[in-house]
Amino acid sequence: MNSQAETFHPVSSRPVGGSRRPLARRSAWATLALGVIIVSACGGSSTTSSPPTNQKATITFAQFESSGSDLKDQYAAMIADFEQKNPNITVNLQAIPIDDYDHQLITECAGGNCPDVSIAIGNDIALLTEAHLTVDLSSYAKDLIPTFASGPVKAAQYNGKQYAIPWAAADIVMIYNRDIMTKVGLDPTKPPTSISEMMSDIATAQSKIPGVVGLGIDTSKRTISLDFQLPFLNAFGANPIKNGKPDANTPQMVAYLDWIRKIMGSHQSLPGKNLGGFRALDAQGNVLFAQDGPWFKAVLQAQNKLTDQQLYSTWGFAAIPGSPAPGVTDGANHPGVTVGGDHQLVMMAPSQNKQAAWTFMKYLASDPVAIAQYDVSGGQGIPATGKIVQGMDQNATKAFLDLYKLAVVPPYGPHYAAAGLAFATNIQKAYSTSESSSQIAQEMQQDMTTAFAS
Repeated sequence: MNSQAETFHPVSSRPVGGSRRPLARRSAWATLALGVIIVSACGGSSTTSSPPTNQKATITFAQFESSGSDLKDQYAAMIADFEQKNPNITVNLQAIPIDDYDHQLITECAGGNCPDVSIAIGNDIALLTEAHLTVDLSSYAKDLIPTFASGPVKAAQYNGKQYAIPWAAADIVMIYNRDIMTKVGLDPTKPPTSISEMMSDIATAQSKIPGVVGLGIDTSKRTISLDFQLPFLNAFGANPIKNGKPDANTPQMVAYLDWIRKIMGSHQSLPGKNLGGFRALDAQGNVLFAQDGPWFKAVLQAQNKLTDQQLYSTWGFAAIPGSPAPGVTDGANHPGVTVGGDHQLVMMAPSQNKQAAWTFMKYLASDPVAIAQYDVSGGQGIPATGKIVQGMDQNATKAFLDLYKLAVVPPYGPHYAAAGLAFATNIQKAYSTSESSSQIAQEMQQDMTTAFAS
């Protein structure tokens, strides 16, 4: 694994494609972001100097994890260790619910109550940067970045600048329950490689274990739902954002919508859930296939108390299946892929304690104790170095590392948040309305076009 820092990278050359009706007005996030831009422009908070490192400083770290039982102890241990090593810096944790994270963060910053450091996932770097809320970390991280793997480093950039640093590298893959596969007569060493094969396996499992959930897929009404659905969309050749523009009104998208309607209508999946909404069922051994990242480990173990050996003997990892997919007749080949789900760290521009904030960020991303707590004990991903460290399951971590190389890159940008919400809203119509898939695809295109114009 010594060469992993050079080889661990997503397929950056394979970008994919790229709310409520009517979308004639700006989306809420866009209005808030505009307000922050105005505040930043008037207040000039990003130029505030930091006190010397030998002076006492208190910083606030915003994230969505520390209040949950699965990571509460790990966060407490990291903060205690950091404050012991840096007695002049006190860290206050601010836990914000994940479904309201961006909205609340931008609202607080617009009101002059910005945290110093924030976790970032998905489109967050683009969103916060466009709102003038991030700091280019190139000078801060000049000695740290060369120790990290290239893939996570590039994933933490926006418009070629290092507005974030990687904290835990992660990818959304297909996890599959080997025990269920064995019970129903499927080969647990051969997960499906196509959507059509996966559907056949689900039918087999549900015919023998009534009530088992065939597929856990995120169809929540959130922007990040588009991130999570990209690998499935890839299998259908459906690219809702292509060449920087909406491209949702296609036969491939119609086929995808038909498929979403079918799996929800026939109870092969559960509608409207996010990734976390399936984990309780995962922990009970009641899900055959699901999309998830390495973070599922901490949540499942908090509920079913399995050891690492038991957990990883039950669950296997594979790319989310590719083509052929039902209803697609264009003959195109789309191999299975994953999508990046890195956890990253941003320094907030209004912070008055930037040096203390950077000291904390560097600790989280590189200190052995922080890595042991967050990546190993908490199961939140792979260190930014891309190397397996003591305590990690060798086979499971290698699987995630290998699958990271298949990650598609979402077309993040200033319009992605609003367009993603428009996408997710229309996806839900497939199983909650009687509208035809063709009509929904047209409305998705209209709504996403309006989002791009906002």
